[in-house]
Amino acid sequence: MAKNYETGHVKNVENFIRLQECITSFGTRYAPGDARLKLPNVETIKQNSLDAISAVNMAIPPYLQAISRRENAFTGIPQLASRVLLLAETLNIDKATTNAVKELVRKLYGRRATPKRNTETPTEGENTPIQEHKNISVSQLSFDQRISHFNQIIILLDAETAYQPAETDLSIAGLTTRLTEMQTSNNLVTQTSIPPVTARSTRNTVLYTPITGLVDVAMSIKKYIRAAFGPDSGEYKRVKELKFTKIKV
Repeated sequence: MAKNYETGHVKNVENFIRLQECITSFGTRYAPGDARLKLPNVETIKQNSLDAISAVNMAIPPYLQAISRRENAFTGIPQLASRVLLLAETLNIDKATTNAVKELVRKLYGRRATPKRNTETPTEGENTPIQEHKNISVSQLSFDQRISHFNQIIILLDAETAYQPAETDLSIAGLTTRLTEMQTSNNLVTQTSIPPVTARSTRNTVLYTPITGLVDVAMSIKKYIRAAFGPDSGEYKRVKELKFTKIKV
């Protein structure tokens, strides 16, 4: 759906280029009084639109790559935490610590501390109000929360002198390396998400600003050509089928 959404913007620009080529071919016969519709402004809008589309296209790949890197960094974290818990339970570690780690592992999996309550269907009587019990999600799976939960596990176990695993990936150093990659990848997604938003905002301004934007100017040009050359003219027939869509942004 996102691809089709972007395609709609591109199609508007492609049709505008064809419209500009048509009015250029009309030569001096194309003489609108409105400065918005004159060829110099049309050429400026065309170039600004091409630049805006290009900026969006350039901004999106780094963001998608950052998302992929973050997905890889977070993959297997609940399972890794489970292994840490199992190992901690075999060592001489304070029970309160292992219980705290167990709770954090549960949160990493997004599991409930208590079973999910079923929606109650009350008996309907003449004067009996119907009560709805809405289940409240307790899943704590945002990336920031997962980082926090995993970090807390490391802090808890780092304070336990008995936690000295031989397995590198379960060691405090190994866990800290995973945590650092989680933090770095999450920050990179945040950083790379800004350029696409800025680029799309600029594109939307160029294409969809009322009156002066590409779509409104294009539709005004078509109206002018119909008026100046006639609805049955060859000139109007060349531009009649060029569609411009005001995409909700």
